[in-house]
Amino acid sequence: MAATGTGTTDDSNRESIIVSLYDIGAVKFGTFTLKSGISSPIYFDLRLIVSHPSLLREISELTWQLAIGCSYQRVCGVPYTALPIATCLSVDHGVPMVIKRKEEKSHGLKKMVEGSFTEGDICLVVEDVVTTGGSVKETAKSLRGVGLRVEDAVVLLNREQGGSANLKDDGINLRSVFSITEVLEVLAKRGKISVETQESVAVFIEMNQSRPREKNYEDPIEGDGFVIYRHEIPRNPGEQKRFIDLHSRSQCASHPLAKRLFSLMDSKRTNLCLSADVTSSAELVDLADRIGPFICALKVHADIVSDWSGGTGERLRQLGEERGFLLIEDRKFGDIGATVRKQFVGGTCGIAGWADVVTAHGIAGPGTLAALSEAAVDAGRPYGCLLVAEMSSEGNLLDAEYTQKVAELAKQFKDLVVGFITQRRVLPHAWGLVNATPGVQLSRGSPQGDGLGQQYRTPMVAVCDQENDLVVVGRGIYEADDPVETAKKYRDQSWAGLMKWSRLSSFMCGPCF
Repeated sequence: MAATGTGTTDDSNRESIIVSLYDIGAVKFGTFTLKSGISSPIYFDLRLIVSHPSLLREISELTWQLAIGCSYQRVCGVPYTALPIATCLSVDHGVPMVIKRKEEKSHGLKKMVEGSFTEGDICLVVEDVVTTGGSVKETAKSLRGVGLRVEDAVVLLNREQGGSANLKDDGINLRSVFSITEVLEVLAKRGKISVETQESVAVFIEMNQSRPREKNYEDPIEGDGFVIYRHEIPRNPGEQKRFIDLHSRSQCASHPLAKRLFSLMDSKRTNLCLSADVTSSAELVDLADRIGPFICALKVHADIVSDWSGGTGERLRQLGEERGFLLIEDRKFGDIGATVRKQFVGGTCGIAGWADVVTAHGIAGPGTLAALSEAAVDAGRPYGCLLVAEMSSEGNLLDAEYTQKVAELAKQFKDLVVGFITQRRVLPHAWGLVNATPGVQLSRGSPQGDGLGQQYRTPMVAVCDQENDLVVVGRGIYEADDPVETAKKYRDQSWAGLMKWSRLSSFMCGPCF
């Protein structure tokens, strides 16, 4: 027979079940060492549900509803926590059950799978929590070893760390009652956890992913405990699929400094830029030295440093080479070409002598960029420019039409422009350009402005929702009680956003414009 079922569970009941799991201690927050040795901020102890019969029955019913549409003649719970769920499903809905032993018997018939079945029967696997999918695959292997077929698995909680993809590679379709994202959202909504806890766990999940090696795909890039997979790109029918990651983006960038920035992001696993808006050389150099290992770019305003000298720029340049970051002078050039050239090459700060990248407005037209291009050629070394396309300050006058005109300027000066200062990605398919975004704070619970017009959103929103590459943070880091630890938190959340967005997006590597 093929098992079928009817019935639905409304959203309010789903939320009630999640809250009940939290209330009985089946969902815990803190610091926990997992089987893999990784320290996790969240832990699921679903063995506790056996002591709460009404909750167990609700969970088994949700599991049953989830399996509607699957064809199966037997059900098997992954030992041991999922056995009660599978048992309830079997008893309540009349589906014969088999039991997979966790260890082989040393006496009797020495069976690994107990129960009655016919070779070729399809068995539905039931699990409590899936992280990588390893336990489900192990159970399926035993079931298949005795002639049963395994096509589907249902799980109470999917930690969203790659298990679904891993199981798919083994021919198993995973259906999840709850995702960890839904659990976090409900608990935050019901006031059980703070928004900060919700986001810190989300960052942990994004930073600790497992991924299968897809057949006929290019190998992933590995390093520093992270694996970044190239993403599938549908091309013309019949053509081989292509993938792109930060390394590939550096290859398709036309400007050498854009290439270098993408390479730094890839090798250091950070897309954080520190905006060190301090007023003394000593403080600026100290910040660059201490925060340098966790950033890929340092943005400064040389004209606000009261004791700036040629030595300041030289020391920053040395630190950039030692710590691995680009130097961005946020001058925001916006005058006629002749004046811009003097500001860049001469002046009290000698910007051309130490900066890798400068910022500029498009308000004065192409003359500003023409002057910077000529000065770069004369200097004999590459310089880059980030064009200000959008601003984070409330009431600014940069509208959509202006942003579009700035994008056209970038196309005109592609040998100079490395990207944009913006609030969201400017040119959707220009993967060789960097989109740098200011106005970022760690928590949505913090004030949405600074009283002087600056507006904020979280790193996850800035990167994953608004599709920016480089997160620019200033006061949130250098005014923190512990700037180094705070910088690490910004780095982790920003990188998690980039990894999540990358997995959700398809990239086509090609010309920037």
